[in-house]
Amino acid sequence: MCPLKRGNFRHLVYRTTYELGLRSGEAYALKKRHFNLETNRVTIIESYCWKAKTDKVPKNREFRVIPLNKGLLDLLRPRLESIGDDDHVLPRIPSWRHGEAAKVLRSFQRQFGIKETNFHSLRASFITHLINENVPIPQIQAMVGHADLDTTQRYIRLDRKDLDGATDSLDSSKKKMTRTDQPAPPQSFLSIVDRSQTILQPPPL
Repeated sequence: MCPLKRGNFRHLVYRTTYELGLRSGEAYALKKRHFNLETNRVTIIESYCWKAKTDKVPKNREFRVIPLNKGLLDLLRPRLESIGDDDHVLPRIPSWRHGEAAKVLRSFQRQFGIKETNFHSLRASFITHLINENVPIPQIQAMVGHADLDTTQRYIRLDRKDLDGATDSLDSSKKKMTRTDQPAPPQSFLSIVDRSQTILQPPPL
């Protein structure tokens, strides 16, 4: 069986981490009581400290709320409905518990012939993919818990997406846009996550 097949414990861990843009400790500390199934939101209020081996407040000591897209909610619902409020949502598989999640992830990447990365790349992919879909930077910053906006903006520079269209205004062959020609404003995050089949797919691991 493919190690990342839907329903596999590792698939649950990696997909949830990616689609919520979590740090490893935040994903490890997720409990059922952090989820609100009426509003389809999850509140990040704890993060596992690997050194102290206990749950603490997240980095920057700030809580944050992240919307759940339908695909991820459907994936997690059976688990959420079968555990208690203080139970952990994601299975604490040995490799993760022993700090080897990145090592396991790289082994999967080698199997699929794709570039090897670290565990944090799941969170980086969440940020970069939303930037590429024109989600406003302040919204992304709020969801990932960056204390400084500049930290979030660094991800724009990773693939130079910020350069796209920079010289379009100098193109004399293009007509001047009228009021009706103006581009539509960026879509909200909530409208984007509803299209989980297009932008919030799990990475090809």
